[in-house]
Amino acid sequence: MLQIYSKVEKILFFLVSYFLVSVYSQSQGRIVGGGNVQINSYAFTALISDHIKNTICSGTLVSPNAVITAAHCLYNTSAKNLGIQISGYSIKNATKFTASSTVIHKFYDPDSQMNDIGIIILSQPSSIEPARISSKIITDNMNVKALGWGTRSNTELVPAKILQEVDLVTAPAEQCKTVYPMFEGNGVGLQICTGNTPGKDTCLGDSGGPLVIYDDDQWKLIGQTSFGAWPDGSKTIGVCGSNDVFGFYTYIYRYVDFISTVTNITGDAFF
Repeated sequence: MLQIYSKVEKILFFLVSYFLVSVYSQSQGRIVGGGNVQINSYAFTALISDHIKNTICSGTLVSPNAVITAAHCLYNTSAKNLGIQISGYSIKNATKFTASSTVIHKFYDPDSQMNDIGIIILSQPSSIEPARISSKIITDNMNVKALGWGTRSNTELVPAKILQEVDLVTAPAEQCKTVYPMFEGNGVGLQICTGNTPGKDTCLGDSGGPLVIYDDDQWKLIGQTSFGAWPDGSKTIGVCGSNDVFGFYTYIYRYVDFISTVTNITGDAFF
């Protein structure tokens, strides 16, 4: 039985617990091995708080009035429960927003985590420069970077105060399929897979956060954090940055039409 975990952090009186979903088995939430970003390198990064479920996720501003994040972050909640803060460095200096509505992809499957993408429409437009989506072909063994406001280990009790980044590498499909057989391949299907970077990983609270590459002299969006998967029988299931974990990310380029439809913005404007 395969083990995969989403990466939502639940915070209640400064305690961390897990938001459970299932893919072939049980799934659970899970930056580690990274560090603080340089000031305003990624000003489009969002922290999303649900004050009813007491969870946090990360996200990406993709237009003046829209933040994308993982569908599992918006599942079984409503826009009125959400607070959005956008900052490229410190959460203390973040710009705060409320949500007017949310849209989850109509084919999102909470069991398999396929189509794990949702959109938050902000109550008022942001003046912050949105992220650009890369159309570059994603291949195996490509250097990428993950961003998020989540914890830096499984034992930390609070999210990061400074936006975190970690360098990752896309992993070969044959390896990724050993823990998640639905994976089709980097640049082929609807997901991106990373692995083979022991001690480096996304962690609790990073769900929905950006996965970026340097393209045309700027950091562009290629994916967003979805879940981590471990081999059956692994002794490190749920441990951020373990040797045998593979990270799976929603491949954003495949969802430009969905984002365009919801935001009423022409697809070309996102590149």
